[in-house]
Order: sequence, then C-alpha cells, then structure tokens
Amino acid sequence: MLILPDLAEADAFYGGVLGFTLSDRVDEDHMKVRFYHCNGRHHSLAVAQVPGKVGLNHLMLEVASLDDVGTGLDLAKQAGVPVLRGLGRHTNDLMTSFYMLTPSSFQIEYGHGGIVVDDLTWIAATNDRPSLWGHELTEVGRATVPGILRDLGAVTP
Repeated sequence: MLILPDLAEADAFYGGVLGFTLSDRVDEDHMKVRFYHCNGRHHSLAVAQVPGKVGLNHLMLEVASLDDVGTGLDLAKQAGVPVLRGLGRHTNDLMTSFYMLTPSSFQIEYGHGGIVVDDLTWIAATNDRPSLWGHELTEVGRATVPGILRDLGAVTP
C-alpha cells in the first residue's frame, strides 16, 4: 500500500497511464483506499489517501497455504518481530493474513487465500471496513507509525 495525497491523481496515473483496473475501494472515515489489478490477482497495488503525505505502508507476501500463515505468525512471535495487526480476513480479496514490522519500518502483510478476478465479470465495490474479522491493532501497532511517511513538501520530483 502506497500512501499518497490525492486519489484522483493516483487513478489518473495507475489507471490511465499504466492501465491498471480498479478492483475495489475501502472508504472509512479516517482513510480512503483504492485497489488496482494488472492481472488476475484481486489487487497488485493498493493506494491510500493521506493529504499532505507520501510513503509506503506495507507490501503483501502471499504464501502457499493457511498453515504457512500460521507458521509465519508463530515464527515472527518467537523471533520477537513486532506483530502490528493480528490474524484476520479482508473484506475485498478475502486474504487471511497478519501484519508485522520490518527492520526498514514498513509493514509486511503475510497471507494466503486472495481471490482471482475476471475482468469480464468483476464489478468493483466499495467496502466500509477493511476486514471481515480480525486484523486487530496490537499494542505495538497502536504505538507505531503506519509505515514510512514523509510530508509532501519534503519530496522533490
């Protein structure tokens, strides 16, 4: 998930210039997110609008099985890796995952089970929440800046 200041500009670039297709939206009071795909995977790119900010929130690694997700969660906890969001399932792509903090200060979403979409039949929808269940913020998650963020004024083209 990339953080950017304007969703209309994102849609013009990722949809208009690069030709990605809108998969879905999540519109919450505190955040607006758009999901795009360039192949059958529900989304290859997510962008979230945070006015005046740019950055990287997380990248997603999809593993081969749900057991791999559980094992990854156990290994992260055993190694003392901060888990920022617990196990949960997303509303839009049905991915079951958890989020952990990397040494680079962005998050990795580690999950399995994302759906595949068919451009001939898929209709983008708007969800009012990101998860069907779970993905609760941990204490560490509540105390951690969500990714690598910079003020837009600090970025030069």
